Amino acid sequence: MASRYPEELPMSLSASIYYRISGKITDSGFCFSEASMIDPPFGPAWTAFAYTFAAEGEHYQGLSAYSTAACRNLS
Repeated sequence: MASRYPEELPMSLSASIYYRISGKITDSGFCFSEASMIDPPFGPAWTAFAYTFAAEGEHYQGLSAYSTAACRNLS
């Protein structure tokens, strides 16, 4: 379904969560990145994107994404 509806936020989030549960952190991060581009003000996508950075040990990028999520959630 994700290949049929790639521009839909729920599809991107579903694929992201599936990959994260499967342990495919890089693929999960890619999908969360797409979700944050589809709907930039959607803070939960940024939070999950930040979590994938933290899980990969990319702490500076994770902090940046958490900061973006905080700004998105406030507006």
